[in-house]
Amino acid sequence: MTQIPVEITVMVGVSGSGKSTYIEKGNWEHQPVCSTDQYIEQHGQDYGFDNYTDAFEHVQLTDMFSTYNSLFFYDMHKNIFNGINFIVDRTNLTVFSRKKLISYLKTRALGEEKIPVKIKCVVFNSTFEQVMKNLSHRNEQTGKSIPQHIVEQQFTSFEMPTLEEGFDEIIEVNHE
Repeated sequence: MTQIPVEITVMVGVSGSGKSTYIEKGNWEHQPVCSTDQYIEQHGQDYGFDNYTDAFEHVQLTDMFSTYNSLFFYDMHKNIFNGINFIVDRTNLTVFSRKKLISYLKTRALGEEKIPVKIKCVVFNSTFEQVMKNLSHRNEQTGKSIPQHIVEQQFTSFEMPTLEEGFDEIIEVNHE
């Protein structure tokens, strides 16, 4: 009996490139989204912060990020084990970080009754100007801000994904 592979969609792009919006507007058949953001947002609600930026700073100050990161990895593991297709919503900017993620995903799948996985990459090609415009709008709407120097660092460190990293498919989303 051949098992249907668990489809894992890995978002790749700098902050503000449109990853989360693409997920929200896409037809993902209610696939769960694995992201540390959900834990940071919940942390903010639990501690009375009214915006993501303040919640993130508090997470850093209280050394909670490693805990939330562990929960993020557990969520992926749980989805693979249960045969649930899911989305990974992180920047995933470098070959190194993506290879590490893909290795983890494939190791989890092999360790869990040899569950087949198909790992698709959706990469967002956005200009610096478009990203800054998106981030400004997001900050006005949600209070989630990313400093310009961080965005500049992300653009500098970004490496275009390739199939050699272990992806089964790469889809490019271009924003003008």
